[in-house]
Amino acid sequence: MSKKQDLSKLNLEQLSTELATQSSRYSKMRFAHNITPSTNSSELRIARRDVARIATEIRKRELAK
Repeated sequence: MSKKQDLSKLNLEQLSTELATQSSRYSKMRFAHNITPSTNSSELRIARRDVARIATEIRKRELAK
């Protein structure tokens, strides 16, 4: 769901749901990584950036109103 064109097709409610889902996923990944470090820590960076992309799209739409 990290593609920009995919995010632009979603409505605000779907974006909010996706943000909650991705934020939860990122939190769980970060917690699991702190307990037993993952071999692929770049997944954390990708998940964090996905959350930021979704939040940015939501904010962009709020400012456009």
